[in-house]
This record gives sequence, C-alpha cells and structure tokens, in this order.
Amino acid sequence: MFGKNIFGTQKKENRKNIVFIYGMGKSGTSLVAQLIQDIVGFNDQDLMEGRMDNVFGYYENMHMVDINNQILERLKIRFPVQEEIKGNLKFNFPDLEKKAEELVKNLLKENHTVVFKDPRLAITLPFWTKITKRFNQHLIFVFRHPMEVAMSLSKAAKFDVNTSLLSWEINNRICLDKLKRQETLMLSYDDLMNSTEREILRIYKFLKIKTDADILAKQIFLALPEIRHYVLKQEDMHNLSRSISSIYQEILKLSEKDQKKHAFEQNEKAAKLSAEEKIIILRDRLSKLDKLVRKQFDEMQELGTEYLRMERSNRFLSEENKKLFKELDSKKD
Repeated sequence: MFGKNIFGTQKKENRKNIVFIYGMGKSGTSLVAQLIQDIVGFNDQDLMEGRMDNVFGYYENMHMVDINNQILERLKIRFPVQEEIKGNLKFNFPDLEKKAEELVKNLLKENHTVVFKDPRLAITLPFWTKITKRFNQHLIFVFRHPMEVAMSLSKAAKFDVNTSLLSWEINNRICLDKLKRQETLMLSYDDLMNSTEREILRIYKFLKIKTDADILAKQIFLALPEIRHYVLKQEDMHNLSRSISSIYQEILKLSEKDQKKHAFEQNEKAAKLSAEEKIIILRDRLSKLDKLVRKQFDEMQELGTEYLRMERSNRFLSEENKKLFKELDSKKD
C-alpha cells in the first residue's frame, strides 16, 4: 500500500530473508502479513484477492497455497484439520520441492525479503524451512481466543462453531510443538487491536528493521477495530472444553515470555497522522471494498443470466414433454 521498498532501512545482509506467518484462520494472520509486506516492501503479483469474509485480501501467494494443498493431499490430511494427526510427518516430495524452490527463487529476484502467510503452514512449515534453510528465516505465530475464532468463522464463513473449535484445538496443538522448538515471534490478536503501536514495534525489532515514525503511524491506522467479525462475550469464556482451555493457557504463558524477549525500544513512537493522510488510507480501503463489491455484483449477474437461461430451457422442455404426452395419449386412443 505504501509503495515498494518505501522503508529502505532494512539492513542489507549477504543472505536474503524469508518470513513465515502462520496461525489459525481468523486470528489476524492477514493483518500481520499486510503490515509486514508493507514494512519490507514485498512485491508479489500473485496474492489471493479478497472475498466478502476477508475484504482487504488474504496476502497469501496462490502458488504457495497450491503447493501446500498438494502436500496435505499426499499426506491425506483434510484442511481445515478436524482429525488428530498421528506420528511424525515426512515431507519427501522432490517434485514439490522443485516447484517451491522455483517459486522462492522467482520472488527473490526483485525482493530482498519474501513474506509467506498461510494457515496450512501449521502443518507444512518443516517442508518450507527445509528448502529455504540457506536464507535468514523469521517465524511469526499469530493467535486469538478459540471462541472468538470459532464465532468469527461462523459469522464470516458460515462454519459450524463446534467444528471450528475442534480445528482450533488440533491446529494450535501442532503450533505449540513448533513454538517450543523454534525461535518465533508470538502476536496476539487482542494485542494487535488494543496495543497496535507496541505490537508493530515488536515486529520491527524482530525483523531488525529501523523504525520509520511516519509509516508506523499509517500502519497503526490500518489496524481498524471494525475489521473484527466477532468480539468475545463474557459467557463465551465458559463454553470451552478443558483441553482447548489448557492449550490456550499454555499459549498465553509462552506469549508472556515472548513479550519480554521481543520487547521494543521505549523511545520509539509513531508520528501523528493528519486528517488528509487518514482520508487517503481510508480511500484506498474503500477502493478495495468497491472493487470487491463490483466483482461480486458481476458474478451475481452472471449467475442470474445462467439461471434465466436454464429456466427458459426448462420451460421449453416442459412444453416439449406436454406435446409428447399428448401424442402418446392420442396413440392410446
């Protein structure tokens, strides 16, 4: 949104960088991906477009998602995950490794840092860290209260709440194992909404990028509260199983340690946005929304045209059938 390489403050190193963002859907991974792609000036022409349940985009590379789907298919794992994954997964897929390496190579031709985000990374991350081990790897895990995730999926994507909670439990149990073994920045959705400046500054520090006060101010404004599909209610706190509550509490404990480990510099602050700058950002967002609505309208028109065509065909067939029945009745007489 702010232009390619607008920060221009990233420390140049011999090795390029790969950022992996993972976490359950509706946990804020798209927002984090957008912020980081802006921070590093990541240019990717193959990002998934937004839909009505995620208006401003998913910030997922379509080719990476396709490779991840193929991996899961070969492992016989359905996504979103709804069954426990048993045993150690083996990611020995030479043909997919070749595709993934080619994808990374192409993206690094014009980017010093590649940003990959996909909820499927909770499972497929070992595959990607293996093929990108010669680069600097940065892992970022985004999490949110399980009931907020389930209710958000129910509201935005019409998912069953209990199925979503089961998926959250399995997905985050897998993520917990990774968090204990790998250096990872942990970001809470609530903190991103309520302490936006602090969390973005933590991202800057984790990626070792010098803070730009003006751009930081614009990014804080991007994290608008109204993007939330659901806000947790007090009664929701009592509707979790013991196992889900246990996983969430463990994540919170790890997050508290991570807050101290990846704290930001207290003297860093965002600049103050003018009303004109806020209007520019909002116009950009409204433009994306308008584009999506128009696209949805065009698709609905196409469906309407197809429906009318089928309706005419059915009427014609109905008339033909009537004629046929009349002929059969006349023959009987």
